[in-house]
Amino acid sequence: GSIAGWLIEGRPGMGAVLLLHGVRGNRLDMLARARFLQERGFAVLVIDLPAHGESGGERITFGGREKEAARRALAFLAAHCPGEKIGVIGQSLGAASLVLAHAAPAPAAVVLESMYPTIEEAVADRLRMRLGAPGTWLSPLLLAQLPLRTGIAAASLRPIDEIGEMSS
Repeated sequence: GSIAGWLIEGRPGMGAVLLLHGVRGNRLDMLARARFLQERGFAVLVIDLPAHGESGGERITFGGREKEAARRALAFLAAHCPGEKIGVIGQSLGAASLVLAHAAPAPAAVVLESMYPTIEEAVADRLRMRLGAPGTWLSPLLLAQLPLRTGIAAASLRPIDEIGEMSS
């Protein structure tokens, strides 16, 4: 599907940064960071992950499909800013999407904020926050629906298992 985004030009030789927002967010959530980085000379790419903002996609897949958007955005940034070192700041879903993307080459610098270690833990924590102890019991029911609704297996949504693959 289509990925919406904005590219902000930087000064040559300063590097480029991809900003990836959190779940149910969009690129507007990252504008303050984009402005901060651009003022310091970095080129910045901010995108809407699939099924967020103006990007195509019917369902959030918690990194399952969003990882491809992260890969495509990195490739676009590398092509648009040849020779520049590229960094990524990913928040929540954006962080997980980057880790699950197995980008090659790996970014020169990465900041991962509030990334879930496994989808099982993310679902259990969210349900517990909203419903208290009964949320823990509902977690397996929700997780059983994940492959049916998204076509993505919970076993493939474990950034904690993939983070070691990020080195260049």
